[in-house]
Amino acid sequence: MKDRFVRKDDAFRGRHLCATEHIAKDEVIFVERPLLSLQSVANSHQGALCCRSCRAFVGGPDLCMLLASGKLNRDGVWSYYNENESEILGLGSANENLNYKMVPCRNNCGELFCSKKCENECHLAGHDLLCTGLIPEGKNETECEELHPLLQFKVHAVQSNEIFLLVADLVAAVVSIRRRQIARDLMLRERNDDSTGNDKDALEKLLAPYLDFTLVPWWEVATAHMINDPMKMTECVHLNKTLRELCDTSSKLLKEAFVCIDGDDEFKDTLKMAMDECQEKYAIFSENFFGKIIGSFEQNSLGIRARSPLCRDILENADLRKRRHEELVTIIDLAGMIGDDDENDEDEAEENDHNVPADTVEKDSSLDTTEIDSRGENGYDYSVEDIASFLATLKIDEQGLGFKDKGSDAVNNEGVDEAEGEGDDDDHDDVDNVMGDDLDAMFVPLDGTCMYSITCKQNHSCDANVVPRYSYSCAGGGMMARWGKDYPLVIQCVAKRDIAPGEELCISYIDADASYENRQALLLNYGFKCICSKCFRECNGNEDDQNVVKRDVSASNEDIFGEDDPFGEDDDTDESSGTGDDESVEENGDSMIMERLQNLNSSLSQLTIGAIPMVIAAPSIAFINQLGAQLSQNIANTTHENAEIVIMLKKTIDCMMCKDFCGLKAVSDVAEKACISLLHEHKMWPDALMREAHGCFCVMSALSHGQHGNYIHAIQYLDKASIFGLPRDRVESLFQYLEYHARRITCSHTSSYSQMAIIPDYSDENLRKLIFSKGLSKPIVNPVEEVDFEDFVENKQIFGQQPFVVRNYAAKFPAISKWRHLSYFANNFGPRIVPIEHGLMSTKQGMKEELLTIDDFIQFHMAPSTEHTIFALDDATGKVAYLAQHQLLDQIPELRNDVITPSQCGEGGPIQTNAWIGTGGTRTPLHFDTYSNLFIQLVGSKYVRLYNQSEREKLYVLKGKDGSNYALQGNMSAVDCEKENFNLHPEAENAEFVEVVLLPGDLLFIPEKVWHYVRGITTSASVNFWW
Repeated sequence: MKDRFVRKDDAFRGRHLCATEHIAKDEVIFVERPLLSLQSVANSHQGALCCRSCRAFVGGPDLCMLLASGKLNRDGVWSYYNENESEILGLGSANENLNYKMVPCRNNCGELFCSKKCENECHLAGHDLLCTGLIPEGKNETECEELHPLLQFKVHAVQSNEIFLLVADLVAAVVSIRRRQIARDLMLRERNDDSTGNDKDALEKLLAPYLDFTLVPWWEVATAHMINDPMKMTECVHLNKTLRELCDTSSKLLKEAFVCIDGDDEFKDTLKMAMDECQEKYAIFSENFFGKIIGSFEQNSLGIRARSPLCRDILENADLRKRRHEELVTIIDLAGMIGDDDENDEDEAEENDHNVPADTVEKDSSLDTTEIDSRGENGYDYSVEDIASFLATLKIDEQGLGFKDKGSDAVNNEGVDEAEGEGDDDDHDDVDNVMGDDLDAMFVPLDGTCMYSITCKQNHSCDANVVPRYSYSCAGGGMMARWGKDYPLVIQCVAKRDIAPGEELCISYIDADASYENRQALLLNYGFKCICSKCFRECNGNEDDQNVVKRDVSASNEDIFGEDDPFGEDDDTDESSGTGDDESVEENGDSMIMERLQNLNSSLSQLTIGAIPMVIAAPSIAFINQLGAQLSQNIANTTHENAEIVIMLKKTIDCMMCKDFCGLKAVSDVAEKACISLLHEHKMWPDALMREAHGCFCVMSALSHGQHGNYIHAIQYLDKASIFGLPRDRVESLFQYLEYHARRITCSHTSSYSQMAIIPDYSDENLRKLIFSKGLSKPIVNPVEEVDFEDFVENKQIFGQQPFVVRNYAAKFPAISKWRHLSYFANNFGPRIVPIEHGLMSTKQGMKEELLTIDDFIQFHMAPSTEHTIFALDDATGKVAYLAQHQLLDQIPELRNDVITPSQCGEGGPIQTNAWIGTGGTRTPLHFDTYSNLFIQLVGSKYVRLYNQSEREKLYVLKGKDGSNYALQGNMSAVDCEKENFNLHPEAENAEFVEVVLLPGDLLFIPEKVWHYVRGITTSASVNFWW
């Protein structure tokens, strides 16, 4: 899929987005992660614990309920978690979606993360300069003048305006990454390696995303509504001066804080160089820079409002309600839902009749023994059953949750209230009214402010056609938000109505339902007067909405399958979406909640906002419906030991036919894991039916996750299906849709660690000398024949039984330069799952395989490998990781644009294309393939040894009796090349071979059945074409 929008710039509209194709109402246009994000300081103390890096909720329900009820304060969260970690993680271990894990900052500053990866990411992206855990003792006393400059800065920010904390994140990220780039360049210079680094535009590239906004100074934004009012001139001048002083003080404190950071000489020197460069080129530590950045925040940022996973947990988890009953009662009390409110009039009391009256529940000795007496400090005495009944009647706004206007993003501003402009309080009240429901009142949503690279480029219209929708990339209405690293903060931009090609995409910065006069007043701080169609009509006295775009019902998703609609009839959907308020009072609380949950799930399954368009989902649904039915019958007809697979297949198909995507997700996720367990148990698929069943469950899980906006999980399920053999073309439209949105989430977040991970250009003369002097176990004695480039491309070279090499054949392939930068993979394809081999088959530990995300593969294996220029034979033998012989270009077709398929691969083209990407030190054992092979080295260097077929008898071919799965293939040798044991394999000493060192761009022809051994001398990437 291509972007459905294009960015445009002109003098009248400035930066803006326009649709490039027809977009139907409720369809997702794009998704995005924040460029910068800030959680309000008070929010985490109220129970909204989230990852400092990706803003995923962490800690789990028990911990957050203790925090929300006041039994635990924010400063004691990590200590409590650390003491009870096994119990907390055990509560979530039964379900992968319940990932309660927390990781502290390495310096124990109090910041929390969802994973070690996020902690490392944040550390490399500036937290190393902002971490209060590095402050020496004696500099953190309570008296402000005694405080370390970093603490002075943070105290100043909290007391004046928290937006300075967001500016600090920006500045620290730029300075920290630039410092590491300088340190890397100096190190490479010492090695005489000129192939990497020294990018003259490096700083400009780092700052570019943050400066790509209207940079009107804060004081001009804040005084825009006063500037033409003579009565407010004094106030305007005072506010202008105050904001300038705040920016000046903050910039000086932050600069001093960086200067005072302790470290070794190399750290201090490179930090000073980075700070000096930033100051010289952009005056980054100045009143003016701070003012412009905050001004861009004021005019472009969006507020965060993401529902807590506790909202779902408290409804679906009866054990949690019992276990934390006392805390739950306290939370309900703090939300103002218990007892009579004397300040409310009778009408308000009637409207809030779901409140639990304090005098209506008395202790009853006949209560079931499972009910718990919760009489505590609050004096209330409610049973678990009472609270469950109460929860079942709560007002829950599923479809409204997640929508928030731009301009509702004010942060703490006690020092200078006027800086947010007039009407900010009204904005917040409106947003709370739109989004708030009873669950939000009990469990506070994540609250703060964000900057987005794309979302914030949309202009304002009071008659907006796009709505930004907060989601943890996992739910249509937020109700299925979950805990942990797999659910980072994501915003969806959804079409509010049908949008025509070429139409500008607009969101509303303010309350679009306010009067015309109020809307214009609220927009003064943005520096423009709205002239949208709605304002034009109302300004001219025409209140009727004559310009509403009517949706073409005939073009909607209904009847898209025609007579063969796999969903069948859509009857009685209204009955399933009721609230259950009219049910019998004799029902107990748990049964009432279960019924309410079923209704919520049904409503969520029917929700069209942000759902996968049926024109995209239909082919996959039809394919799985047919395949699943066939598999069920085939498995049932065999004496299969896993009859539960048949049951789960039938359940998932039933859920799919009934549009029950919540039920589909629950069953298919479990079923997929059951199939994988069988694979691990037998060390291979028990039979082809189980492999095909696994593919079925993966596609159904992808459908259900994608339906609720969880594109990362969805594409990962399709990746697993593809890895285990499901043809991508059978679900191509679904693959493309999920692939597109998953990539948009990935590419909107730049991995700081990967920016430093660059594989050197080993075509550099100095590095070539190192390869031959340090990388080889012995000098090359019998080199492979070299063929002229022109002879090869003009098909003058005859493909016989002898290998040959063509130097620099692929020198112009895009992959030669793009694949050196590991950030290319991390920033575009990070969440994609690939098979990785660990270790070496030639060692005692052997080789193990696992599925990893590309992100983890790069961060924990490839990036560290780039720190070593050359790997000798004995280097990294136990630490290698290899994406080996994997059809990566088929799994991720976009990568095909980086590699050109040689025209010499036979008349029908290649049978299979494999990618080989790994750390230095990889060793592929001596073996042969039954296909002719064109092997192209793209990045790094490899050593290859080749034996002719005639040497077979000297190579000790492994037989099936050797007990290895590899031995069963009959194409593996027992000879350990470069580490031969000639006492064990004496004939191998007389075997003749040729050898070659491949450099970037080199092509090696390996004839079929020619034995070959390959070792990675460096971190490297290659592709090969079998034909």
